[in-house]
Amino acid sequence: MVMALGLPLVLGACGSRGPAHEERATAQTTREEREIMNKITPEDVITFFQRRTGGELRRSKPLLSALANVDPLVPSLVLRQRFGRFQLGVFRDMRSLGNVVPDGSPSPDGIYWTEQQPLKESAPSNWAARKFYGNIQLLWWSHQHVADERWQRLDQLLTDLLDETSRKR
Repeated sequence: MVMALGLPLVLGACGSRGPAHEERATAQTTREEREIMNKITPEDVITFFQRRTGGELRRSKPLLSALANVDPLVPSLVLRQRFGRFQLGVFRDMRSLGNVVPDGSPSPDGIYWTEQQPLKESAPSNWAARKFYGNIQLLWWSHQHVADERWQRLDQLLTDLLDETSRKR
């Protein structure tokens, strides 16, 4: 279920990006972040989550296209219960990451918010929050345009993963 929502959002919300967009994403990424990015693999993320939460992330079929080379990681029921509906994507290169950075500016805490209209008019809108941690993209869905305690826990966990990875360099 999360995959069905996640994959279209990875590419669909971004559109086609050209070299200028890639340059913007590269410029926003420091040399240190690029070095960290080259070291974080899907296995690193899976192992970190298992160790820190006891929950499992499952690799899904890699998304390899002209726009993005990404390994989607789908949370187990245990992780969804703790953090809400989310999906992680581990990007293989800067070009791929540059292709999915949304236009516009993130909120002060680094979140790109997108309102998603429901299929049925009577249903409420959903919000998708997107944030980048090196080469990791977090997609998280909520009924409200608010980063609640579930988001805060997930954000802290991914920040800790980056910190741990940078110390290993």
